[in-house]
Amino acid sequence: MPNQPGIPVFNLRSLVHGDHLTIDPESRAVLAIKCLAVFEFVLILATFPLWRGTSAFPQIPLLMALPTAISQVATVGLMMACAAIAWLPFQDRSQLITKASITALVCSLILVVSNQHRLQSWHWLTMLNLAWLMVLPRKDLLLAMRHTVAAVYVCSALSRISLTPELGVSGIIVRQLLELAGQSGWEMANASIAKLCHLMTLGEFMIGLLLVSPKTQRWGALGAILLHSSLLLALGPLGLNHHAGVLLWNLCFLCLVPILFPISRIVENVDSAYAPRRTVVLLATWLFPLSGLIGIADNWPSWQLYSSRPESWILFVHESDRKHFPETVRNAIADPAPLSEWCVVKLDRWSLEQTKSPMYPEDRFQRAVIQSLLAQVPESVRFRVDISEPEFPLWWQRRERQIDTREDLRESR
Repeated sequence: MPNQPGIPVFNLRSLVHGDHLTIDPESRAVLAIKCLAVFEFVLILATFPLWRGTSAFPQIPLLMALPTAISQVATVGLMMACAAIAWLPFQDRSQLITKASITALVCSLILVVSNQHRLQSWHWLTMLNLAWLMVLPRKDLLLAMRHTVAAVYVCSALSRISLTPELGVSGIIVRQLLELAGQSGWEMANASIAKLCHLMTLGEFMIGLLLVSPKTQRWGALGAILLHSSLLLALGPLGLNHHAGVLLWNLCFLCLVPILFPISRIVENVDSAYAPRRTVVLLATWLFPLSGLIGIADNWPSWQLYSSRPESWILFVHESDRKHFPETVRNAIADPAPLSEWCVVKLDRWSLEQTKSPMYPEDRFQRAVIQSLLAQVPESVRFRVDISEPEFPLWWQRRERQIDTREDLRESR
C-alpha cells in the first residue's frame, strides 16, 4: 500500500540517521512524547502500589492530602491519557494529542500534590516534557526536549562528584561492570575503583555537553546509548538485579535518545515569534536542576541520579524495641552489628517492598517518614537518626549530625 502524502514514515533507518525527508523535527518531537507516554504507562504498572495509595508506607503530601479515591481516579485518568497519546496518529487535526497531554499533566499534578513520593525521576521527566508541549509550538518542542535530556546527564554527573565515589552507587556499578568483564571488581583496591568512578562521571558529563550542540550531538547520542546499555548490564538480571523501575528508566533513554538525537543532523526550524518563551523554557531547563546542587531544587527533579549527594537520614532502633514496630516494617529492620545494640531500619527497602519504588531522597520526606513511623510505636522506644548532608556550596563535602529525641526530630530542618 503506497504511503499517504503528508504522513511521515517511521523506520529504524529514519530514527538512527535522521532522514528529514521521512521524519521532520515536529513529528520527531511528537514521537518522543509518545515514547515517554508509553514508558509512563509501563512504569506506573511496575510501581502500581505507589499510585494506588493503599500501601503501608507513609504518604507524605507535597502540598495537601487528598482522599485516596481522588488519587485512584487521577491514576486511571493519567494511564488513559498516556494510552491515548501513544495511540493517536501523528498528524492530529483535532489536537487530540494536546488535549490528552493536558489531561495527563493535570492528573500528574494531582498525584504529586497528594504524595511527593510519586515525584519519581521518570514521572518528573514526563511532566516536564508535557509542560513544554503546552507552552511551545511544535517547531520549538524538539529543541526544548533535547536540552531537557542533555541536562539530565550534566546534572547527574555533577551531583556525583565525591571525594569517595568508590563507596557510593558509582563504585557498586563500576565493580559489577568489571565482574561482567571477567575482572575481580569486588576485590580491586578502592583507589583504582575511585579513578574509574571519576572517569565514568566525566564521561557522563561530556555526553550531556555533546548533546547540547547539533554539531556534536551524534557523538553524545552514541555515548548515551553505550552508557545506558552498560547500566542495564550492571543493574539487570545478569548483574545486581535491581527492581524493574530502574531498568525501565534506562530502557526509556535507550529508546528516547535515538529519537531526539539522530546520528545524522536534521534540519531544525524554530519559530522566531516564540523566541522569548523559548528562552525562558531553556533557562528553566538548566537553571532549575542546577539549583539542586546548592540545595534549592529537590534532588530527583534536579536529576541527581545514582548520586551520593542527597541527604541521608538513617533510622536506628534499639534491639529490644524492634518488636513494637508494625509487622509491615519488621522485615526492613536489620539485625544489629556485632557488639552493637542498634538495628538499622532500612527505609528504602521498606519503600521497595510496599510501593515497588525507591524512596524519595529528600530530607523533609525522610524526616516525615521517620516521624510517621515513630508515631505508631510507644514513646518509650529508643531510637536515633544519623544524618549526612552536603555542605554548601561544596556539595561533595559532607557534614554529619545525630538526633535521638522526638523533640529534636520535630524541630530539625
